[in-house]
Amino acid sequence: MHPQHSWPPALAWLALPFLVAVGGCGNESPTGAENRAALPVLSQAIVSDPVGGAALAAGAGGITLSGAAAEEIVYVSLPPESFPDAVQAVIRNPRTGASATVTMADGGFDPVPLVGSAGDTVELDIRTAGATEPVTYMKLVPPERRPIVVRTEPPPRKRDVPLNATMLIVFSEPIDSTTLTDAAVRLLRGSEAVDGQLEFLDLDHLRAVLVPAAPLAAGITYTLAITQGIQDLDGDVLEASVNVAFTTVPPELVASIELFPNPVEIMVDDTFQMTVTTRDTTGNVISGAPITWSTSDPAKLAVSQTGVLTALGDGFFYVTARVDPEAARDSAVASALVIVSPRPAASVEVAPAAAVLAVAQWGRLTVTVRDSAGRVANAPAVTWSSSDPGTAAIVLDSTTSVWVQGLNPGGVTITAVSGPATGTAIVTVVTPMSVDVSPSTDTVVVGDGVRLTATVRDSAGGIISYPLVTWTSGDLSVATVQGDSVTSTYVTAFVSGVSPGTVTISATSGATSGTATITVVAPPPVPPALGRLRTTPQSAEPRRPRADPAPSASNLPQSGRHIPRTHFLGSRGDGRR
Repeated sequence: MHPQHSWPPALAWLALPFLVAVGGCGNESPTGAENRAALPVLSQAIVSDPVGGAALAAGAGGITLSGAAAEEIVYVSLPPESFPDAVQAVIRNPRTGASATVTMADGGFDPVPLVGSAGDTVELDIRTAGATEPVTYMKLVPPERRPIVVRTEPPPRKRDVPLNATMLIVFSEPIDSTTLTDAAVRLLRGSEAVDGQLEFLDLDHLRAVLVPAAPLAAGITYTLAITQGIQDLDGDVLEASVNVAFTTVPPELVASIELFPNPVEIMVDDTFQMTVTTRDTTGNVISGAPITWSTSDPAKLAVSQTGVLTALGDGFFYVTARVDPEAARDSAVASALVIVSPRPAASVEVAPAAAVLAVAQWGRLTVTVRDSAGRVANAPAVTWSSSDPGTAAIVLDSTTSVWVQGLNPGGVTITAVSGPATGTAIVTVVTPMSVDVSPSTDTVVVGDGVRLTATVRDSAGGIISYPLVTWTSGDLSVATVQGDSVTSTYVTAFVSGVSPGTVTISATSGATSGTATITVVAPPPVPPALGRLRTTPQSAEPRRPRADPAPSASNLPQSGRHIPRTHFLGSRGDGRR
């Protein structure tokens, strides 16, 4: 802001909020001295200390009162709302006969110059609407008084202030023009100063205006801060700092929001400014709508609350702009796709570096791609190949892994390429030479089951990891088998007994098989139901239980001599019942 000493004609209306008629000696009839002592003091009235004619000529000028060059001048004002119903005030100095008539607005009036000296009595006739006679008050001219702010426009706590508003400050007496600076008067949005032009509106230097450089934001509370850096023509500082808070008109409600561009393509470490456009129901652009920004993965794509993207990792993400619900008619939300590419690959690592597959078996290899900073690429572009597709072939690949199938015995190199970087793994394909099934024999009851384990080995006796095993039952009417799990050293299956009999369960890997023999037996007969227990009175001696004879062949059930079911309960040490 830059203080000026002239003001544009467009602002002239602010300088004339009151109509003032100034008169000299002669026609007015001042109140007699005997009655002045009985006049009530108008405490709200502001009467400045006297300003000398020489000081006026040097500091402000513009005063044309008769005798002003030789006489001292005082300024009389009344803050807004002092007399809400008043329409007119007559101000006079009985000693000098000087008087002025002012039309009041909002219950007060701006400073009016009057010839006077310290100790003079200033009389004020306040006329209210509908009254036939005014009420007269008095106020003494003080020998010293620091300047104060009489009023501001907008006033404190004013709402619905136009976005093109100009800030007006009315002082109680002329102000030294050199003290009207950016540091002394500021317009704040929060703690941030708003740029604008600061200047006096009148030649008396009673009124100053601050014109913002750009329209104010809608629905925002601003503060007009007037500090004690302001001084009058005598060098007296402002009596107290003044902070005037006001709020601009509410913004138009947002009906739609758009994000540009969409999609966005950037690389890791890049930043990018998103553009957002908000419109009302008629399609007009609305500026300054409060917007909250977010992304689908803040750890890899960050966004500031001004819409600046920062790519922290590669991948596919969404950035979302959401208008504050209080500023939107409905839910105003827009999203844009953000495609973040990794930086060029510096290294490619394939794991495991060496693997063994059986013929027809599938195995999975994973890849990790890093850039020169060591960051792992989330979705790198990777090309896979096999040095001998007839021995081991690529059957299913992606950006992070590949499935390889062993076709014939031998060794191959699996290569992963990402940009200029390459990584490899050695895959050896072997023929399964043995399949060991454990337990090799077992007995289960109809409706019960047992878990079998198969271990596949190569010609050297080494265990084949994650082998491909097919399970079959020799007689499904006796027992069924279902593959259960696959680990790095064995596979399992669960056998369920269906009906009494004996069945062979086979585990086949490639051309090699292993077997287990399972015997299925009928469940033991259910023992007869026990009689009802007889309740024994507390006072009676409880009976001792009768000792049962030890089990023997003569007292076992005679139907097939089956072992009773209860003899199978409990742990066998292998987890089966």
